[in-house]
Amino acid sequence: MLLFVIIVLPITSAESTAIATHFLTLLLIACAASIAACGPTMPDCPYRTEQPPVASAGCALIEGGALLVVADFSNRISVPGGSGEADEAPRCTAHRETWEETGLNVDVGKVEMVFDTGFHLFRCRLASPKATINPPPRLEVRRAWFLPLAQFSKFEWRYPYQQALMADWVRKENREP
Repeated sequence: MLLFVIIVLPITSAESTAIATHFLTLLLIACAASIAACGPTMPDCPYRTEQPPVASAGCALIEGGALLVVADFSNRISVPGGSGEADEAPRCTAHRETWEETGLNVDVGKVEMVFDTGFHLFRCRLASPKATINPPPRLEVRRAWFLPLAQFSKFEWRYPYQQALMADWVRKENREP
């Protein structure tokens, strides 16, 4: 329950604007925090006892010939991933970021590539075959979905070099039993 108290004091117009701006900022923070608290709980990361933290990590997850992607608010796509936290194992970063952006609990496999930016890209798979994309309420991504290879060229990639790399991986995965 939110309780608002309004105090009326003699103030100038500039002070009034500053107070209103501060109040709205606090209100937005409170709303965002309450939305985030209402979402599903992130699953624990089972990879806590491995390597030291990395700058960033993510998952390449291919299901049924389609790649799991997320779109940012500019509608550019990429694999799910993001910045590592202090004392967070690399696979835990990939696990957490994928869950935060897609709502999917994943099994994080081996690291496939480390980019010059420090981004560690892991091969991942769904922890449950019946999992559905259902990201928790956050303001990180616009949407998440499995993108078929035939549609790769219809989107702008956030990191253009990923398009060819991911296309090759999807093709290889489709050829393997």
